[in-house]
Amino acid sequence: MSAAESPHIHNLWFSSKSIFKTNESIDCSAITGDGSLVLTGGRDGFLRVWDAIAGTEVSTISIGSPISQITLLNLSKRREMFLVGCKDGLLRLYWRPTSSYFSRVLRTIGLPSAIWFQPFRVALETKLIGRIESIAYSKNTIAVASDNICIYSLKTCLLGVLASSIRFELNLIGEQTLDRHLIGGSEKRPNFVHFLHDNLLLATFVDCRPSGLETIM
Repeated sequence: MSAAESPHIHNLWFSSKSIFKTNESIDCSAITGDGSLVLTGGRDGFLRVWDAIAGTEVSTISIGSPISQITLLNLSKRREMFLVGCKDGLLRLYWRPTSSYFSRVLRTIGLPSAIWFQPFRVALETKLIGRIESIAYSKNTIAVASDNICIYSLKTCLLGVLASSIRFELNLIGEQTLDRHLIGGSEKRPNFVHFLHDNLLLATFVDCRPSGLETIM
């Protein structure tokens, strides 16, 4: 979705007719389930939300730390949620109610985003040790790779009939470190996590110093 023409200029291709140039770094990106919005993040610590059709920026969220991961959570038809992971270990959950049919119509006919766009809001956050390298989810289980692999359960509690009347809970249910005796005592760090079927978790580890010379699964 992004390509750098120079160290300072990045192109975002949202369609064959829409190209938007930005001077900010793009280290990670994600797209909402309905394909209407693109999320990007990078070293400047700002999360940017783009209209995927028009190629225009509709919202900017200050995270306060360089962003290393953005992961959409397709857990509910009533809510759009995503996790942001940062290089300082910050993990933050954002959400908003799913866009109404009326909002989608207003967007389709080309009205300004201030009319149809509903901002994301912070649901919760936690802090891990080390840079967040990868985030994976399966149903309501979330795995995060930083210095260790942390497994969380995400719970939602409805407080009323409105889609916005909700409370989120993120509970740590397990933390996995790599047994160095299995790899000859060398120092490794988690690099990637991915859920397979039946909640099996695939993880890769790379050398800490120098990084990535040897990878194991």
